Amino acid sequence: MLLDLQQVADTGNTEYTVLRSKLHAPATPAAQVVLVSDDSACTRARQALDSLIHATNPNAANPLPQRALYVIKIGSITAVNDPNGRAGEYSPIVFFNPQWSFLGNMLGY
Repeated sequence: MLLDLQQVADTGNTEYTVLRSKLHAPATPAAQVVLVSDDSACTRARQALDSLIHATNPNAANPLPQRALYVIKIGSITAVNDPNGRAGEYSPIVFFNPQWSFLGNMLGY
């Protein structure tokens, strides 16, 4: 997933220009697309994702159970993936701006 997001964000990769625009993601050198392991950032990512889940699915458990997430920083924005959250055979990757407002999503593996 990290390698895929590095390709999407890569400033030299024009193949993903439309997707970057849709996601409001900045063109970012691959070296600035990194896995986040900071506990406070991961907690904030979980809160933002849970808030989005509750806003779009009022029947979701409240609170949602604690779970491991992938949190990836792409320049100034953050991508969050719940590997257990599925959309068919895919797993959504949700993008948030620096204020943790929803920007868009894409399906990953």
